[in-house]
Amino acid sequence: AYADWAVEEAEALVGAHGPVDIVGHDWGALIAQRAAMLRPDLFRSWAVSNAVIDPDYRGHRIARIWNTPILGEIFMALSKPAALAKGLAEQGMPAGIAEEEAAQWANKDKRRAILKLYRSAKGLSFEHDWARDIGKLPANGALVWGEGDPYVELSVAQRFAKRTATPLTVIERAGHWAIAERPVEVAAALHRFWSGL
Repeated sequence: AYADWAVEEAEALVGAHGPVDIVGHDWGALIAQRAAMLRPDLFRSWAVSNAVIDPDYRGHRIARIWNTPILGEIFMALSKPAALAKGLAEQGMPAGIAEEEAAQWANKDKRRAILKLYRSAKGLSFEHDWARDIGKLPANGALVWGEGDPYVELSVAQRFAKRTATPLTVIERAGHWAIAERPVEVAAALHRFWSGL
């Protein structure tokens, strides 16, 4: 549903401005790639950060918990906003963003939506559906990755880059949230990518 929504948004933008450059991070990266696979005619380019559609990746530890019925609900029920903010900041998310994210955690609808989203990827695998369409991605793609991502390791990006000949920019001294930790470096990488199109 998110990918279909992204395609509809791109259709509207293309009508007014021409082909779109789409950028996504984490689940947004997966959705951006899927939208570009479904309608490559709408996208001039795609760039993703710290997540990629990969048939071999099975999710990080928390993702596997969220993907598991009952266990995910227990995790959500026991999770406290203050502990979440602290944990996210310890993993590299800027403190202000971590606090904002944690404040939203009080919303039960958000926690339910997270579980539903993670369970929509059956077994946290895209091996049997989205990964089969990787060849449909537009040729103009780029990966921008935080070097020390504890959730989706750099090796996942390196494997995808090698398999698909997609250029990879590694952001040093950054983790999963490189886009917020090192925004200047990420912006420079995107500008370099777009200037070559």
